[in-house]
Amino acid sequence: MELLLNILDNSGLIKAPSGGGAWNFISKQTASSSSSISFTSGIDSTYKEYLFTYNTIHPSADQPSWTFQGSTNSGSSYGVTITSSTFNAYHAESDSEATLEYSGGGDLAQSTNYQDL
Repeated sequence: MELLLNILDNSGLIKAPSGGGAWNFISKQTASSSSSISFTSGIDSTYKEYLFTYNTIHPSADQPSWTFQGSTNSGSSYGVTITSSTFNAYHAESDSEATLEYSGGGDLAQSTNYQDL
């Protein structure tokens, strides 16, 4: 069974944790007229990867800035150093076009700035 669980490792898909189901739900936030949301518990070294999903987002202004920043002390101080690379992906619903391109303008190199999503 362990062999099957590791087939998709590094493929961009989240694999099932060893000995368990595919997902372990940790937390949910519901925002109403909020400019930020914090997840301050349940994120630790238990798992190698965490998945955040965003549903039914209705910003109050055009072209909002969606950003991310981490904390190592349950949210009382942000400013974790981030090193990242950014890419843009596009795939037409009709299958007529598809592209994946590097977008260096969103990279952070040992920065404590918020990461654009």
